[in-house]
Amino acid sequence: DFQLIVDGTNVAQNVAMDVAAGTHTIDELPRDGYVQVAIVCVDLDTFGMWALDGDVVEIASGQHVGCVVTNHEQPATLTLTKFVDNVNGGNLTSSDFQLQIDGNNVSQNVANELAAGSHTISEVPVDGYSLVGIECTDEDSGAPVTYDAGVTLALGQHVTCDVFNDADPVDLVITKSVEAGAHVAGGDSFDYTLSIDNLGPRDVDLGEAVVVTDRLPSGLEFVSYPSNCTAAGQELTCDLDPADLEVSDPPIVLTVTVHATAGALSGNYTNMSFVNTPDDPACVGTECVPSCDTQRNNVSCATTEITRDATVTIDKVDNVTGSVHPGGTYSYFITVGNSGPSTLLSGNVIVTDDLPAGLSLVSVDGPAPWACGSTDPVTCTYGATLDPGTSAPVITITVKVDGGFVGSSILNEASVAAVVDLIPDSPGKVVTAKDDETTAVVREADMSIDKSASVTSATVGTEFDWIIDITNHGPDTATNVVVNDALPAAFQVISVSATGGLSCTSTVSSVQCTSASMANGATARITIHVAVIATATAGPTTNSATVSSDPGDLVTGNNSDAASIVVNATSSQAPVPPGTTGSGT
Repeated sequence: DFQLIVDGTNVAQNVAMDVAAGTHTIDELPRDGYVQVAIVCVDLDTFGMWALDGDVVEIASGQHVGCVVTNHEQPATLTLTKFVDNVNGGNLTSSDFQLQIDGNNVSQNVANELAAGSHTISEVPVDGYSLVGIECTDEDSGAPVTYDAGVTLALGQHVTCDVFNDADPVDLVITKSVEAGAHVAGGDSFDYTLSIDNLGPRDVDLGEAVVVTDRLPSGLEFVSYPSNCTAAGQELTCDLDPADLEVSDPPIVLTVTVHATAGALSGNYTNMSFVNTPDDPACVGTECVPSCDTQRNNVSCATTEITRDATVTIDKVDNVTGSVHPGGTYSYFITVGNSGPSTLLSGNVIVTDDLPAGLSLVSVDGPAPWACGSTDPVTCTYGATLDPGTSAPVITITVKVDGGFVGSSILNEASVAAVVDLIPDSPGKVVTAKDDETTAVVREADMSIDKSASVTSATVGTEFDWIIDITNHGPDTATNVVVNDALPAAFQVISVSATGGLSCTSTVSSVQCTSASMANGATARITIHVAVIATATAGPTTNSATVSSDPGDLVTGNNSDAASIVVNATSSQAPVPPGTTGSGT
């Protein structure tokens, strides 16, 4: 298995070679696991023997020399090094452990010569510590060497194996649960329950702190917690007594009460709690942050659903004391409130007021953060959140009653719609409210009538006119205007005509004229053409007429009037200008 070399040339073993007299170098190709220990030469003629001092032999002319090259096996070595991890709270060092090779005690950090082949590594067990790994490395190449129930060594191989021990842990576990059901933003509080236990195998060191931390997500806030806890913003820390966390002790239970703020958006909220002690940290590393994604059992998270709900209110009143007249102006005051429990979202509270017939819009005043339109129907949008228990600034809508309005009241309704919850891909949760205000409308008019005749006297068989003048002195439009004239028996109606929008009907002895309405200041005239009948009695004769309207007349004394003429049996007087013979009452 070895290749010998003379003067740099490979040669066969046990074969005589002719060489020139002089010095020659004997060498060989190295083989792993073997080391050359000697070259001994012998003069084959004299049998004299000598050991080379190096690898050079000198041969004289005609001399015959044989040289023996001797190699020894190079033993393997195995060095054991102990590493102890006390991160879990142990106090031993590497010198407290007895390492073994093939069941025999060996010293640490000393190269142990071994035969080629497989060798086992073990140690004398130490309470509170566990053998967690053996890692081996070839000392010459630096390459890892596999350890699998043993390490296999080749001749001349030098291996170092690191034996790792960890201190047994204190295993704290925390579990967390949340009160069942969905909870409402701004609504009732609810509880988280935290349970902390020590699974061992070692008790918590009495001199080491044990701290439970509860981190609330934004949107939730603490309401109450045990006396050994302190809250700062969204974080609650609770100091536990290590003496209560021996392996045999029951779990420690903490109840933490929270509630969702009125402005919390709907969704699932995850609350994380973790327990820390130096021998069992919630996470490892100087920059570590506990996370719900960790596999460590001293971190626990609970998720609860938060929904949103609110009741929006609207109150509408006017500033009218008693009643308003047609043509008059007045204002509505609209107040929007939030009865909670959740905040109403900015830009999602909208008031609408569609004015009824008979009203016209004068102005809209919606103080900031209201943004109102200036046309009918009026729309106002609230540009801020509206907290529970609060009201928005009052919206003032000023209106005018149409001058020709003929009803007795005006009913105006306003509505509010508010988005409580913005839900993706849907209109969201909307709440609404309505309120109306009825405003009394009073119309007042003063209708007057003036009766006259076209003559002062008339002869039997002649004709003349009764003239009736109607005036609305206001201040409002009069409706259902009715004029009645029941003529005396001496006269017979021949024809009737009217102006000012009056419509008349008649019999031989009566006239009625009507109009649906007469505006303030309007006038009308009725002309009744009559004949004096043959059987008329001579002498003064009086004819009365009346006017009525809705609403009730302000001045009733001028609602009737009479005029008189003299009936002559043989001749009539000349006509006189109309209106000169009336009583004016």
